[in-house]
Amino acid sequence: MYTVPDGLGKKGQVKGQLGGWFRSAKGDWFAVVGYDIRYADR
Repeated sequence: MYTVPDGLGKKGQVKGQLGGWFRSAKGDWFAVVGYDIRYADR
């Protein structure tokens, strides 16, 4: 298993697919989204 010690960058835009919206008991909205994470081997 390979880990990324610096974490994943979360800036930028990617293509994804919205699976749905769900409301929490507190009234917050959450989206279920699928998208590919690109990586490069060393």
